Amino acid sequence: TPVYIDRTTADKYIDICIDSINYLLLEGQQIALIDDPMRSFK
Repeated sequence: TPVYIDRTTADKYIDICIDSINYLLLEGQQIALIDDPMRSFK
């Protein structure tokens, strides 16, 4: 039998994934902004 994922459960996991990706992207951008001036000085 095929595995059936409840729609609300799927939406919840998708939202969590999107939130995690957005958080990582924001963190990555902040780290890049902090790191860039240090690289340009070297």
